[in-house]
Amino acid sequence: MEKKIPLSIILIFLINLKLILSIDSNFIESKSFFQENDPLYSSLSCLFEVEENFCQNGDPLQNCDTDIIISIDASKDALPSLLFQKEISLIRDNITLDWTNFNKVALTWYNEKPFITYKFGQINSKSQFDNFLNIIQQASGSKLSLLLNELNNIPTTLGNKLSTFVFISSSTNEEINNAIQYADQLKQKGTLNVIILGNIISETDLKPLNASNIFYWTFADYCIEPLRNFFINSLDCKQQCSNATTPNSLTTTTTTIPPITMLSTTESLLSTITKTYTISPTSIQTSTISSTIGSSLSTITDISTISPTSIQPSTISSTIGSSSSTINEASTVSTYSTYSSSSIVPITTESTSTVKITIPSIPPKCNNSVYFVIDHRQNITNNEFYDQVSKIKDVTSNWDISINKASIDVNSFDEVKIFLLFSQQPKSDLTLFTNTTQWNCIIAYLGQNVNDCQKYCNSSLLPIMPIEEQDHTMDEFLQNIYNVYLNELERKVEIPKPPNEFSLILFSKTGNQTEIDNCSQIFKNIGSKSITINPVFIKLPNSFNGNYGSITNYDFSDPDLGKKISNSICS
Repeated sequence: MEKKIPLSIILIFLINLKLILSIDSNFIESKSFFQENDPLYSSLSCLFEVEENFCQNGDPLQNCDTDIIISIDASKDALPSLLFQKEISLIRDNITLDWTNFNKVALTWYNEKPFITYKFGQINSKSQFDNFLNIIQQASGSKLSLLLNELNNIPTTLGNKLSTFVFISSSTNEEINNAIQYADQLKQKGTLNVIILGNIISETDLKPLNASNIFYWTFADYCIEPLRNFFINSLDCKQQCSNATTPNSLTTTTTTIPPITMLSTTESLLSTITKTYTISPTSIQTSTISSTIGSSLSTITDISTISPTSIQPSTISSTIGSSSSTINEASTVSTYSTYSSSSIVPITTESTSTVKITIPSIPPKCNNSVYFVIDHRQNITNNEFYDQVSKIKDVTSNWDISINKASIDVNSFDEVKIFLLFSQQPKSDLTLFTNTTQWNCIIAYLGQNVNDCQKYCNSSLLPIMPIEEQDHTMDEFLQNIYNVYLNELERKVEIPKPPNEFSLILFSKTGNQTEIDNCSQIFKNIGSKSITINPVFIKLPNSFNGNYGSITNYDFSDPDLGKKISNSICS
């Protein structure tokens, strides 16, 4: 009589077989990442031995005067998903495990294009950093040159150095050569440090970049601790881990004070000029500020000569009441001071003086509603996106939103995804905000401002990461919003209807004349429905300079843009 195999044994066999195949597939996926006969893969020692750091608390950010950029390789060309998750885990569970001050950290990643999503001051906790880290997705391509170029545009903390860490698994000679100029610019701000994942590329391949430090990581766990030390030792700061509150006597010390660039901004509502004096044992002549006020010329010259033992802070306050005031500033100090001493050197002290200039903004003189549209088509960078948000914030800073109800929409193929995590729902293309708190909330959300989001939205900041899978021109956006508008007007239910008269302020990186002509035709179609609309195009940098006909249009860089927009709303 033939003996039958019990069903339970068959099930156990199938489960074990599946586990074996799963393990083998993961092994094959990892193995395929390395070249054949790779000594790094089989080695039981780390390629680079890094001396142990001296951070007692494991947090290099506590006393280090540096900003840190972490750029993650999110390309799937040479990095399998298994190893990509190891990269994420390395950063989340090891390198940043004991870090606390994430305001000094910028989180970026790249594949076919860079994602400069979380800049300095936009991450306020370890848990928030981990959440942002966990939502990064892989895609094809690896554009190192585009990444380094964008990293140079991230505003840094005044007075801080910059420590940049770039993970990389693959690249091409062309990409590396294209990245040289941007690598040089980053090194002028601090250190450029590269972590090579695997061995598809080598230190020799990256030699043209002349990186400050390079570390190979073959995904071996026993190399994690040396890599943690590599991060700390590669930071560009005077005091990495020592207690900065304890003054130390310096003997036989040579120090070079780098050039200082004094930054200033001019905005439609508030302009703050901050002058920072860095005092060295030798005398430093500071800057000269020349301000043109109306038709008269006023020059403020402030020359401070400060000795090593005598420091007198100075403050200059100036209030300008004319809305037509313009300010031209020449405020760059480029002074090198190198000194050497064999005795105790006095501690360097910093003094800051601030000039605040208030320029009244001009709210609209009518009560028309306003729809702002931010352009986020495929060729718009993250910086350009945030610049548009900032411009809208400046233009409306003195508006009464209860009088001029307003909204912000985004020209994007994935606009729904952009507003998916917005706290004030429902949010449609026709949603109008009716008070200042609501308005500040959407500004904070789109500008990814952590503190303002908590203040005005009463919620933690959630990320917006639209990945433009296909281009979306402004005429396509207008056609969509026109269709939505007509549908809302025809709805029978008792809901607030969209206004019959409004202004449409379109920030646009227009591509060609056809796009402009199509927009013009849509405006005519809207007008045929007894709807009064005041369209205004704000031409972004590198926008097609075509013929807009009777459509009002201004340049994004126009210093009187706020005033012109306000006047156009009521025309």
